[in-house]
Amino acid sequence: MVPWSGLHGASGGSDVAGIRTVATKRDSAFVLNGQKIYISGVLEAERWGGGHLTLAKTDPGAGHRGISMFYVPTSTKGIEVSKIENMGRMGISTGIMRYANVEISQNNLVGQLNKGFYYAMDGFNHARVLVAGACIGAAEAILETGIEYIKQREVFSTKLKDYEAISFEAAELRTRLEMAKLLNYKAA
Repeated sequence: MVPWSGLHGASGGSDVAGIRTVATKRDSAFVLNGQKIYISGVLEAERWGGGHLTLAKTDPGAGHRGISMFYVPTSTKGIEVSKIENMGRMGISTGIMRYANVEISQNNLVGQLNKGFYYAMDGFNHARVLVAGACIGAAEAILETGIEYIKQREVFSTKLKDYEAISFEAAELRTRLEMAKLLNYKAA
């Protein structure tokens, strides 16, 4: 497990074109070198087998037009997996995958060479709707918990729900949540 302080020098974020992992063509294979950070399910993939998709620069001078997508079996020699200790999302691990001369078949190229950036962007469009839906569901659960509390809690012999400042705020939050839900439906 990697504590937050042990991540110095690692990069992460949504700048897909700024990745540093490189895949070099060698005969009928590609050799991966680099690392991926904040990857979901690293321990599960290592434990249960299977693999994962990754992006790597196959033409580093071409910017986002030189990135390809690969399927990488997690058990491939040269892959090191470590977990990041973080808060939240405890149902699945988050971690780092390091590639040190990881050789994969050219058959593991997903789609066309140098089109990985475009595949990832298309995937993000779908994922954003799903993530928004999960956040809306969490917000609904929190709001319902709060509403139940203000219906039951009494202060100065009066239920909190009977104070306009509190009930109006709850109504405003419900309205904003419904707007977010409808916008997400439209996006879907």
